[in-house]
Order: sequence, then structure tokens, then C-alpha cells
Amino acid sequence: TQRDRDEYDAHCEHLVVIDKSTNCVVGTYRMMRAEKARNNIGFYAETEFNLSKIYAQLPNAAEIGRCCIDAGYRSGLVMNMLWYGLGLYMEKYNISHLFGCTSLNKGDTGEQASLIYQVCKETGALVSDDIHITPQPGYEVKHFENTIVLPTISGNPKRLLPSLLRGYIAIGTKLGGEPAYDPEFDVIDFFTIFEYKAISKAAKRFLPSQRPD
Repeated sequence: TQRDRDEYDAHCEHLVVIDKSTNCVVGTYRMMRAEKARNNIGFYAETEFNLSKIYAQLPNAAEIGRCCIDAGYRSGLVMNMLWYGLGLYMEKYNISHLFGCTSLNKGDTGEQASLIYQVCKETGALVSDDIHITPQPGYEVKHFENTIVLPTISGNPKRLLPSLLRGYIAIGTKLGGEPAYDPEFDVIDFFTIFEYKAISKAAKRFLPSQRPD
């Protein structure tokens, strides 16, 4: 069909941005609330990560994924609109956390994943132990180490992070734990989690209740 779809789509809610001048969808996210995951086929991230702590500790969480923006609309506006829509969604369903899989670039190695993990650990961008997530057995990343020494650099060590992940962390997102290997797409994934009440100032403009009058 030339469309990216899977068995989770039917159980998710879908956020879309539409260009009314052409009536075309130009931006998407899909969301799965914990309630729906428990009553149906679970979360997509469970194929790679053990999410028992998410079920136990975060009953009002929701998974987001399948973010896509049309190539002609990647100026930032559509992403802002998607985040505003996610803010509406979180408020409507009283969602405490959003989470999902954030992929590194194809070809990135376990050594690069180790560096990213350590940067997040040393800069406070790693979750607490009570919700620390681990890969499913067999999905561990080769050559990954959770304790390495960071290279000496001038300035903020977050500069070592990939741009997408750096952007997520700038708005309050944290790593959930060690990465997993996604064999279907041949990439390394980090479990990332965003807490509504801990949102940084940089993202408040996206959330309806935080917007200035």
C-alpha cells in the first residue's frame, strides 16, 4: 500500500495537521493511552523494552510515536502545532507522562549510544531508578556500556547529543534507561519519557494551560 501501518494503529488515536488550502495531511503523531494498551495489545515499545515499571508506576501515561512531517513543511510550524495538539491531548485525558522510542541514526554504534547515555546521566536527563527501563532479553545493544568517561569538551556536554534527542531533552524529556536494538529498522532506540508537570520553560508555549492570556 506504500503506507506505514501496523497492528497498533487500530488501537491508537491519531493526531494530524491538515493544510486546509490543499486538504492534505502534513503532520502526524499517534498516541496510545495506558488504558487502551492494557485492554488490547500493549504498547509498541514493549517489543523492545520491559515496561512493567511503566504499568505499575505510571497508570496515566501514554505512548506517542510515528511522528512524520511532510518534507515541504519542515520549517518548525507543523512541529509546534503537533506539540500544541499533544498538550491538548494530555489535558483532555489527564495524562501525566508521554513516552516513546527515539531512534538514533542508522549506522550509529553501541559506543555512540554509551556516550549519549553518559551525557544524559551526568546532566540530569536520566529517569529515577523507580521507573528505570531495561531492554527486553535479546534486544540489548552490542558494545554498550553504562559507565564511560566523557571526553573533555568546552561548553555544555549536551552538544554531544544528536539534534533530535537534544531538542527533546531541551523541553524536559529524559532517557528511560539503557538503549535497545530494533532489528526491524536496524537502528538503536532509546526509551524517552516526558513528564507533564516537569515541562521546561522552553515548551510551555505548546501546552494550552501554560499559554499566556
